[in-house]
Amino acid sequence: DNNYLIKFETPIKYIINADLFMIGKKGMKLINSHYKFTNKLRIKNIEHTLGLLEIELDLINIYNYEIKKIYTEKELFYEIKQISESIDEYLLAIKYEPDIIVELKSGSKIAIEYERTQKVKTRILDKAKNYTFELGTGKYNKVIYYCGTGAIFNYLTEKCIAGIYLKLL
Repeated sequence: DNNYLIKFETPIKYIINADLFMIGKKGMKLINSHYKFTNKLRIKNIEHTLGLLEIELDLINIYNYEIKKIYTEKELFYEIKQISESIDEYLLAIKYEPDIIVELKSGSKIAIEYERTQKVKTRILDKAKNYTFELGTGKYNKVIYYCGTGAIFNYLTEKCIAGIYLKLL
């Protein structure tokens, strides 16, 4: 039925054992989920989420058995929400939060950022400079920027942000 077809702007190479589904309030309670129930499916976020899944597969291939835990954006945002005293504090805290954090068994932490589409260049550069600062403080041991377009990759390459690895997805 064509009513249920979703057109993606970028080609999807592969999805392994992935299903798209909704879970209701009773299901959320059953699995003891801390996520808030929503009946809204945000189509515009699906491509970003699929890109993050592809990145996670890439990270598993690269780091294999060295991975202790992969923290997703939702998990990171939930943790920040628990310790934030106000909405303003929460919004400020998540502004520079990566899409994924990979914690290795060695204790090293890798921040993963995925820029699927071109945003305001100053915003991308500001975020990248913040990661350089966090590398200096030891919050992260490595930062990998996955770029969804050649334009983003070229822009960050041109700016030569210290310590940040770039990959074109």
